[in-house]
Amino acid sequence: MRLPVQSEVISVDQLTYDEFMRSITNPTAVIVYHLEALKGNILFEFTPGTAISIIERLLGGPGRIPAKPRELTDIEQTLLSNVMNKAMASFKEAWKTILPHMQPVQQNLETNPRFVQIASASDSVLVISFDIRLGDSNGSMRLCLPYPTVESLLPQLNRQYVMNQNHDEAEPKPSSPELLKHVNQVELRVSLILGQTDLQMRDLIDLQVGDVLSLDTQQDQELLLKVEQSPKFLARPGTVGTRLAAEITQILDEGN
Repeated sequence: MRLPVQSEVISVDQLTYDEFMRSITNPTAVIVYHLEALKGNILFEFTPGTAISIIERLLGGPGRIPAKPRELTDIEQTLLSNVMNKAMASFKEAWKTILPHMQPVQQNLETNPRFVQIASASDSVLVISFDIRLGDSNGSMRLCLPYPTVESLLPQLNRQYVMNQNHDEAEPKPSSPELLKHVNQVELRVSLILGQTDLQMRDLIDLQVGDVLSLDTQQDQELLLKVEQSPKFLARPGTVGTRLAAEITQILDEGN
């Protein structure tokens, strides 16, 4: 999203599947995944505003939640599906101690809850509600786990709870190599700011090949180097072989 994203569990409820479906607004955005290892389905439900906010951000907008809900277009449904398919990597990671070979497969995305049927009306379902903050916008998401889907996992979940309790009572351990491996693979955008200038719109429109823009930096001046959007270093531009490069000369945000 290239935005600060925060997610917090706000409630965990046990309902019947019929009660859950009647609580979903229309239009909505419901994505159904099949869990082959459990021989059942689960679903993620987004309010239309949350889904549109995510899509708007993907397309370069600020990610605001619209005032009036609407159905997603076919293109928007594809974009939201792509986001969720990538997010399922984190879902698999969270469940890997119980289901190490789980492969969630997306079944469909619906905007009308009447067309979604993953359990019988009287089946019990676990509904986990999340508050999602995308930058300055607030939205919500719900995860629905039907009892028939997770029934075979209940003994393992109980053991997992005991293991977690014992782990909490033990002394904290250093970060595992697996965690460090994932952190080391996180991609960050690093940019060297050569300089800035102010232009009026008419001057911008009249720019031609060969025009020269005067920047607010000197030729021998140290330049600002940003990691994502945060100023972190000062650096001098140069070359390494045939590539452009920057030599770091000062750390601006020590230890962060």
